[in-house]
Amino acid sequence: MARAQATLAEKITAETTRQTELESVRRDKAAAERERATISQLWTSAAGQAPWTADGLERLRGEVKAALAKLDAADNEVAAARASWDVETKHTKLAKIEADLAPITARHARLKASSNVAERLQKAFRENYMATSQAQVGGLSRVVNALFLRMHANRIVDRIDLGQGWAICRGTNASD
Repeated sequence: MARAQATLAEKITAETTRQTELESVRRDKAAAERERATISQLWTSAAGQAPWTADGLERLRGEVKAALAKLDAADNEVAAARASWDVETKHTKLAKIEADLAPITARHARLKASSNVAERLQKAFRENYMATSQAQVGGLSRVVNALFLRMHANRIVDRIDLGQGWAICRGTNASD
């Protein structure tokens, strides 16, 4: 009976181990079925009604690579278009600034030309003023010099009339 109990205990232990292993296999199977269902849904969304085969998988991989390449090319084209748009925007702004500067530049040129004319007129006026002043002063100086000489001569004559003639001739004053 002890042997039978030992055998029974071994069988119960073996059965418990198998039950544990069976439960583990069932859990793994359920997880695998869920994963398979997910993959099947992904396959259906990616491949449509095409059957799941190795060739179909390779064909799908090729299509995905081609689609990714097209997306990369499209991204590059969009980036180039944005860069082009930025350059065009800068050109437009520059053209507007140049258009806004055109009247200012024209006004500056007119003012510069007016300033140059004013400087030439100022120089001509100064030269004419100097020439006219010299001519007038020259004529005036001839008259003034003659008057000054007469006035000086009148003083000498007045002194002579007063009896100071001898002192004048000697260069001394009569009261000396």
